[in-house]
Amino acid sequence: SFVALFVSAVAPAFAIGALCELPTSPVAAPTQAAIVALGISMGYIVFDLVWLLLHPELGTPTILAHHVLSLVGFPYATLRHLCVPFVQFFILTEATGLLQHACMLLLKLDREGTPLYFIVGVSWTVSFFLVRIMPSPWLIYELVWKDSSRHLWASAFTPFDFWFGVCTL
Repeated sequence: SFVALFVSAVAPAFAIGALCELPTSPVAAPTQAAIVALGISMGYIVFDLVWLLLHPELGTPTILAHHVLSLVGFPYATLRHLCVPFVQFFILTEATGLLQHACMLLLKLDREGTPLYFIVGVSWTVSFFLVRIMPSPWLIYELVWKDSSRHLWASAFTPFDFWFGVCTL
């Protein structure tokens, strides 16, 4: 949809701005750009969740869980100043939605099988891998294993924070 295309362009743009401003500390306070990116992203998640609830044939338990966990986890982490750079990174990954939704629009316009559809589909697949899959080992390393002396910030986490993070990672 055009709503999804808009969000896939705007929220990641603010997330990039936030990532440029934020310190790398996992307990960094969110910047104004981080709050705007979060607000745009969560607004879309609510819109999409309502759409999925009204059209259950479009949703799966996995996608519904993704929406609910994002709605709870991202604002919670941001407002508690926990892993704000990671939340912004995940908002940034929504940029791959531009190509995803372009594919869907091409399908609705009956353009499947055209060279444009092929190019957009391959580009979406490559961007999804490069933006969402490839960084995962680095994110886990940064969050869990990098230099344990840095983990003084762990004292900022409550047991709920820890287990919520483990369940959503």
